[in-house]
Amino acid sequence: MDYCKPLPTLTLTTSLASTMKSHGDPAIYHSVAGALQYLSLTQLDISFAVNQVCQSMHSPQSTNLTYLKHLLRYLKGTIISLTTYSDVDWASSTSDCRSAGGFLIYLGSSLISWSSKKQPTVAIDNASTELIWINSLLRKLQISLPALILWCDNIGATYLLANPMCYAQMKHTEVDFHFVHEQVAAWKLHICAIPSRDQTADLLTKGLPKHRFLFLRSKLNVLSDASLAGEC
Repeated sequence: MDYCKPLPTLTLTTSLASTMKSHGDPAIYHSVAGALQYLSLTQLDISFAVNQVCQSMHSPQSTNLTYLKHLLRYLKGTIISLTTYSDVDWASSTSDCRSAGGFLIYLGSSLISWSSKKQPTVAIDNASTELIWINSLLRKLQISLPALILWCDNIGATYLLANPMCYAQMKHTEVDFHFVHEQVAAWKLHICAIPSRDQTADLLTKGLPKHRFLFLRSKLNVLSDASLAGEC
């Protein structure tokens, strides 16, 4: 089922009680149905369908197996990805020339983690700063997904990771570079360029004008009292 075509709905319009020939070994059916029952604790849209599937655990028929596969195809279309916005304001601190870094982590459309803090080391160029921040971000995540999408508005950092031969001038960030480049080479990380005007993490690294602040805040799904008025 790894490469099955996703389905948009569960479309349970008929009863599963109708019997056809019995499904051979029920062990696989029991295993998958049990896993779906556990999944339904956090994915409520499949609750009714899983309940129907589990009613046939004692003697699954071929029709039950067909619907079980239908349910798996529906779930294939609900898989969500992990997306990150990362930004650094290079040497923003006038006292020690360290950079301010920030990131936002979305699971699907939900913001699940964020950070805004001064970097612990001094970087001598902007691309190096971005690499150090990406490195610390990946080590923090420690999560296994098909691929992490990271949106970065530093063209130098994205170009450098795509062209390792350009790295000769940046030996001062060797450890950070190799760690991040290994993730890119292994297809565990996709670093994509994003225009600075659309970089949501910009909100976490610097003070912004009102219109810019409100624009980026809207991407965090943060609502003001005025926008909530009249909804109760």
